[in-house]
Amino acid sequence: AFKMLSSALGSGKAFHALFISSMDADASLSLARRASALCINGSDDEDAVKNDPDYHYLAGEETGVNEIRAIIEELSKAAFEGGMRAIVISNAHAMTREAQNALLKILEEPPDYGVFLILSTNAERLLPTIRSRCAELQLGPVEQHEALPFLRQRMPDKPDGILRAAYLRAGGFLGQVLTLLQDAEDEPFVRQFAAAYAARDRMALLRVLLPMEKAKRE
Repeated sequence: AFKMLSSALGSGKAFHALFISSMDADASLSLARRASALCINGSDDEDAVKNDPDYHYLAGEETGVNEIRAIIEELSKAAFEGGMRAIVISNAHAMTREAQNALLKILEEPPDYGVFLILSTNAERLLPTIRSRCAELQLGPVEQHEALPFLRQRMPDKPDGILRAAYLRAGGFLGQVLTLLQDAEDEPFVRQFAAAYAARDRMALLRVLLPMEKAKRE
């Protein structure tokens, strides 16, 4: 997905707004930050933009019309480095209707130096008119044969069994896999799952998975 975005931006086929739809909020945010870095300073390092004055991040569940108006006011000024500004809105579906309407107004006449990256795990709750003014990208689960090399590179200290178990538990969504691997509280579960999966022990798999399914229902 990032290669596609990089190619589009590099070829001049840029967009003023990109809507990223995925059940994997972590992967969406990582992609949005990398795209922001590419717009602002030409790199693909998502950590490089977190404190950049031309990078703005809003969490939809905390975003009302006043926050959107503040961003609009900020965008009335040119970027600090004379280049691009990037605005990332996560969980955009959680914005109030008033905030969504305010966002729609600026998407109708966006500034040349501003890029909006709008993220959602529930696209149906976002105004259709917002989506219609965005390029759209849907992120799905990654195939295991593509995911494992990436995970080995990102987590070289983790054995393959642990990586595979985390991948299977997360359903192939890479952002959730990485969060799972970084969460010490979940490591015992992953190790138990890996051992049961490697042994092809169906009863052991059930003993590991049933408590998780019960917790989901509750």
